[in-house]
Amino acid sequence: MRILTLAQVFLLLPVVTRAQTTCVVPVPLPESTASSAPSFTRSAAETSSIVQISGNSPALRHILESGAKLQGLAFEHGMQTYIASSPGHFMVFDEAPDHRAIVAGTILQVPLQTVLDTAQDRVHELPKAHGLRTFFLRMGDRFQVFYATPDERRLIPGVMWDAQGRNLTREQIASIPGTTPVVEIGPGASQSNHAQQVSDAAALQTISATTSGSYGQAGAPHLWMFVDPQCSYSVRGLQELLPIVQAGKVRLSVIPLSLLDHEDQGLSTVHAIAMLTKPEDQMVQSWMSNDLNNGSTGKAVSRLQANMAAASAVALKGTPTFFWRKQDGSLGRADGMPPDMNAVLASIGS
Repeated sequence: MRILTLAQVFLLLPVVTRAQTTCVVPVPLPESTASSAPSFTRSAAETSSIVQISGNSPALRHILESGAKLQGLAFEHGMQTYIASSPGHFMVFDEAPDHRAIVAGTILQVPLQTVLDTAQDRVHELPKAHGLRTFFLRMGDRFQVFYATPDERRLIPGVMWDAQGRNLTREQIASIPGTTPVVEIGPGASQSNHAQQVSDAAALQTISATTSGSYGQAGAPHLWMFVDPQCSYSVRGLQELLPIVQAGKVRLSVIPLSLLDHEDQGLSTVHAIAMLTKPEDQMVQSWMSNDLNNGSTGKAVSRLQANMAAASAVALKGTPTFFWRKQDGSLGRADGMPPDMNAVLASIGS
């Protein structure tokens, strides 16, 4: 039997997450109605186009309804593998046995038992998800979630999404200390950076001077939101706030940053600059509709640099981060989505 060191196990796992440093989530397929998709050269025996999906496959139907195209690949170890593609994007995934979720990732040709024997007390089993055994593996400040195939002979390192587009993996590990990914700015960013580096008044002035997109009714309580357009936590934060904004309960100022270039081949900067080329009242809508293909301009680049400097000045440690002026004039802050948004709204002053 091949004996692996724990370090070798991590080298084999393609989707390793470093705790509390990165916003590492597979990019969801865009909601597009494009009629063409990139072609993938495969033999007829390997590939079959999926033309119709039966009603008992809600996970696949959700992907098709987003405008993506599906290609069926191999069926092995009790799971069907697919490629979902749209212009400029593709994702390899395996469908859960109950057809109500997918695992974004590919089956790793290493026996499950080999990993369990190698990792020993560093691997912990989580509750099953959609019929699949789930494991959490940690080494130092890195961790990996993987799912066992139905025959329990192989594993899939990846992220599980349900038929409604919810990231189930993030929910599974949310209660495990040190697993909530955030994006750090600069070396040595840590909890100690929460120490106030500037006065509340200076911080509010710095935040107010950023270039941001305004979304919501004028006169509503004002909330600033620092985001990376490529960070899924920023995206989800905006989605959760939309009903509140549309009800007139809060007005958002969305401040674009670029923090994930090392993970997305520079796409964070490209999209942040594209947002910053838009007028204030169109910036957020362009982000929501993925209209981020504008060319760079000198002014937009300067605006992004100024936003990044402001983020550093207020000791930002990740995205999304929220700021607001409290009723007593002091600075309110939430790193990540506030657990009680109603309490935040009640504390916002004029």
